Amino acid sequence: MTPATTPGSTPSLDLPLYGASWYEAMRRFFLKYATFRGRASRSEFWWWALTGFVASNVLDILSGLSTGGRDPLDIAGSFAVVDVWSGISAVAQLAVFIPSLAVSWRRLHDVDRSGTWIFINFIPLLGQIVYLVMTASRSRPGGVRFD
Repeated sequence: MTPATTPGSTPSLDLPLYGASWYEAMRRFFLKYATFRGRASRSEFWWWALTGFVASNVLDILSGLSTGGRDPLDIAGSFAVVDVWSGISAVAQLAVFIPSLAVSWRRLHDVDRSGTWIFINFIPLLGQIVYLVMTASRSRPGGVRFD
């Protein structure tokens, strides 16, 4: 066992926490807000991915309900419907943009890839598939070089 997973010990933020609970993954996500060095375990990354996906969809549904399904922009391009939920969603997405990049960067480190591999997402379809495979892969011992 690594020091990060020793039972009964407080996990170090410097090491990935394998088998992290949802609470611990979210705690580490926000505590390591803009930390791009080090590594993130699969559980740390995927708990955030699931939480971000669910939260984003809930806000989108609330936005749709508050506007009655209408486009908040009319034909002339001026705001016809004030949509508070879209504003809340935009603020929330801005608030988690940097930590989302950081946890992705650290996850790539854990599979022994440079964080710059995140830019593969700019290649339509193929890039997202490669990124998904990399983030779902098992941790590799070579990733220790990023600690």
